Order: sequence, then structure tokens, then C-alpha cells
Amino acid sequence: MCSSDLLDGDSLGVGFVQIGLTETDQKTQRVNIKYVPATQVIWDRHNINPEKSRFIGFIHYIPEDIAIQRFGQQIWDLNHRTQFIDTDSLTPIRSLRIIEYYDLGWAGQDPTYSIIINDFNGEFIKHEKNPFGKVLPFACYTNWIPPGSKMPIGRIMMQISTQEALNELEDNMRKIGRAHV
Repeated sequence: MCSSDLLDGDSLGVGFVQIGLTETDQKTQRVNIKYVPATQVIWDRHNINPEKSRFIGFIHYIPEDIAIQRFGQQIWDLNHRTQFIDTDSLTPIRSLRIIEYYDLGWAGQDPTYSIIINDFNGEFIKHEKNPFGKVLPFACYTNWIPPGSKMPIGRIMMQISTQEALNELEDNMRKIGRAHV
């Protein structure tokens, strides 16, 4: 887990890190983790708790040089987007949006791993057996799942209701004060 994951969980209700495998120079694999903002993670919403999810997708924005190296010039030319503007130089930042998708298998099929361009309706660049087997490669921090809730909630949701109650109390105090003047 990392600090950003915990901050997302605390404020938004859930935070994620993606677990990956990196090949070293000695041709061995090393486990690594990467924080992925909660707004860039798609998980099985049929399960309130992400830990019970049957699939997960991580949305990544890949810079031009890395995208061309990994996927080729043609994929880049057909699919890149201008996502952001660099505020220092006012130049557009172009990137390739991909979804790294993992599932535990559907209808008796083996678990799969896919890289999909742009969105779930996009082109599959890679579709193969899940290298993690029957495991989804993520860790998450879930703040609180209140009874009857459809999703985990964080401090922001709890602060909203508290602030609304304070606002209502303040309005009532103002009305009382005006009535006695």
C-alpha cells in the first residue's frame, strides 16, 4: 500500500494500488506496485467491496514515446488523444489511453488479461491468460461500507452530511435571531 492509496480511501471511500511483474536484467521477475487514482479504476460494482470483485480495469495514459515503443507507430497514429495542456508552455500533451483488464474467468473460462485501447468498446491489443492465475493484481484500502450503501464511502461523504446539518442549524439560528429583533 502507499500513502496516495490511503488518502483516496480516506477521502473517497476506496483507494487502489496495481500489482505488477517487472522483468529484470537477469531475466527474473520482480513484484512492483503502482498507485492508480480511484477515478481511474473500474471494478465489479455487483460487489460492494472491491476485494470481492470478479474483474478490475486500470486506466492508464501512456506518453507518446513509450506507447510507440510498446504498441507500435500505427496504434499510436490511430488512437492517440490530446488529453491535457501543459500549463507552463501551453502545449498539448498527447497520450494513448489504455485499460489493463483482468478477470477471474467467466462461464467456466480461464482468467484473462487484456489491454484495450481507449474504452471497453476499443480494440484489444492483447488478450491472453491472466499471468496471475485466479488472482486479481490489486490491493485496496476501503474506508467504510455503511449498512444499505451501494459503495464504500469516505470522509468527504461523511463531511457533506455534517456540513449540511451545520448549515441547517445556522439557518434556524438566523431565523430565530430575526424573529426576536
